[in-house]
Amino acid sequence: MQFDKFLIPRHIHVGVRNEIVLRHVGLCQLETDELLTIQNTNQQKYDIVCKSWGFYATPSINPRLVNEGLLTALIQNHLGREFIVLVNNKSKQDFGDYCLEENLKVIKWLS
Repeated sequence: MQFDKFLIPRHIHVGVRNEIVLRHVGLCQLETDELLTIQNTNQQKYDIVCKSWGFYATPSINPRLVNEGLLTALIQNHLGREFIVLVNNKSKQDFGDYCLEENLKVIKWLS
């Protein structure tokens, strides 16, 4: 694994009104069969695995993510682009508010 932390993060404006600013803080390059665990401030963990054919983009939806307190959903934005998101099960109201603000539609809860 190679990790490059950016000394000066790149700022990316996103959202319906471009009011959300993402800070691109680093780049991680994985080799085949390497697993990277990412953890948030709530101690919830998320794994990504590099394979020769691509990536396992999430840990198992059931039960691993559920045990971490994360629910998986397939959503669609106003442009028709689809995303898989992980929602803290204690923050479903915040997620619902975000979906309203950003004109997002939950296509299906996967967990």
